[in-house]
Amino acid sequence: MADTSTVTDLTKVLVAQFLKKNGYTTTLKHFLTESFLPRTILDNNESDGLIYEDLESIISDRVQYNEYMIHEKLQTLSINNDKNKDEPESITIKYAGILPSWDHNLKFSEINKGSILETLTINATFSENSQPILSTSNKQLVIKDANLQTVKFVESPTKPKSIIKLCGSIPWKNLNYACGIDGSFYLLDSNFNSIEKAIFKLHSRLISHIQFFVNAENNICYIATAGADNFVKLHTLSIFAVSSSENKYIINTIGEIKILSMCLSLRLIQNNEENKTTPLILITRTDYTHLLCYSVDDINVTKPSLELYYQIALNNTQFSTHSFNIRDMLVLPRKNGTNGYVALATSHIPFMRIIVVKLPKISSQEDIKSNQSSITGISTFYKQIIINMATTIPQTSYSQPILKSLSLQNGLVVGNDEGLYAVDLLKQDSWKLNTIYDNSIVKSMDINRDQDKLIIAYTDKSIHLYDINK
Repeated sequence: MADTSTVTDLTKVLVAQFLKKNGYTTTLKHFLTESFLPRTILDNNESDGLIYEDLESIISDRVQYNEYMIHEKLQTLSINNDKNKDEPESITIKYAGILPSWDHNLKFSEINKGSILETLTINATFSENSQPILSTSNKQLVIKDANLQTVKFVESPTKPKSIIKLCGSIPWKNLNYACGIDGSFYLLDSNFNSIEKAIFKLHSRLISHIQFFVNAENNICYIATAGADNFVKLHTLSIFAVSSSENKYIINTIGEIKILSMCLSLRLIQNNEENKTTPLILITRTDYTHLLCYSVDDINVTKPSLELYYQIALNNTQFSTHSFNIRDMLVLPRKNGTNGYVALATSHIPFMRIIVVKLPKISSQEDIKSNQSSITGISTFYKQIIINMATTIPQTSYSQPILKSLSLQNGLVVGNDEGLYAVDLLKQDSWKLNTIYDNSIVKSMDINRDQDKLIIAYTDKSIHLYDINK
């Protein structure tokens, strides 16, 4: 660092030269007197080898430097911006209206300031008419009203009674469901009463994931399940009228496959291939960094099986398949005429990453075969990642984040160990929603069909219900 006295003397010289250059004669005389500078300092010193840069040039250079630093600061406000890449801007332009972006006018207003249960809530969800449904560790379903007041308790109909791992509404025929940890699946009517002879053993162990898909063309309800027995299965639910007051419920398993490791996330999507009516099952599993897509090859055979339709690599190299796990997955809202997009929450620590992949557009088997390996026979797509963003969402090796979509306009929310976080995929940004209760770990959460209510269950046994409005 320059000597302080030298800096002070040079500053006085520059000020004196500035006053002379701009004709401030009277001020210059007083300045020379008070600064003890010799008059000759104002002469041209080129012959002495001394050339002083004028004050305006130095300040101008400093202003330009500050503008550069401000520009650089603006470029790094998002942890995903990289001045060597044009990805953030091109994504913002290219995927505007396709990827969810956060609406900063959204407000989360808590209803009734929360509710404390006597037991731990395992799953919190909504019915089709936005009634909160809770499954608890004391083997009950608790039905709440819009103010979180208890309306009804529903006992597990299985014998012996088992804890209900999953519950909710089926978007078909006003039915509700529940899944026990023993692998059982049972139906409830619109009033949450157990339906006689509608208990089905779908897995030999706990049902960890379940999804429903109703094909409007043939009015068939498909159910995809994954269990702790490492089986992934696709079923159909059928209803037959026995009498004017009685229905018969039948579940047929139309395809199953045993995967090599535990299923971590599961989603059902529509199959757009020509003449295909059965949906596709998307899964991720432990220690395998691919998004797997399964389909039923032939539904008419005696024992149909699920076949690996294709897989999407979620890392940058073909030879590193075990670098991270996918802890949750969400199919993003889809605009007409566009491919499907899937957001995936990774296991990276200390901060989660979110990967967005574009599902391949497949119109025939030729699109599958063009990416098929000649050795394994598996079709793998390697260039489907459009976003691989870092987030500010902290997590540990044991975290279980939950991804939920608000709507096409309003982005994503993530529940985790620290509370609730907002994610703007389009701008690749994330931040904590400080208006949400965060004194405990998020155990379960859901957003209702109308996208105007959010329910969160925490490990401290508290339940919080929010209105989502602008």
